[in-house]
Amino acid sequence: MDFYDCPDKVAQAMREVRALFRPVYDALYEAGNMGAGRGSGGLGAFWCRGRFATIQSDYLALVGPEIGKKYILPALEEGGRRP
Repeated sequence: MDFYDCPDKVAQAMREVRALFRPVYDALYEAGNMGAGRGSGGLGAFWCRGRFATIQSDYLALVGPEIGKKYILPALEEGGRRP
C-alpha cells in the first residue's frame, strides 16, 4: 500500500538502499576473503573467479506492471551494472 499512500517515501528508501548495495557487497567480499582467486558465488550453484552476485526480486511477482516498471525493474537494472 505504501506505493500508493506515500510513493515519494518508497522511492527515497529505495535510493538509499541501492546506494548501500555496493559498499556492503564490497565489505562482505573483503571480509569473506574472496579475492586472490578464491572467487564468489550467489543463489544457486554458481561460482565465479571474481565478484558475483545474484540480482533478483521475488517481490516483482507481487506488484502490478506499473509499479514493477517504475520501482522494481530500475533497481534490478542498476544492480546489474558494472561499477
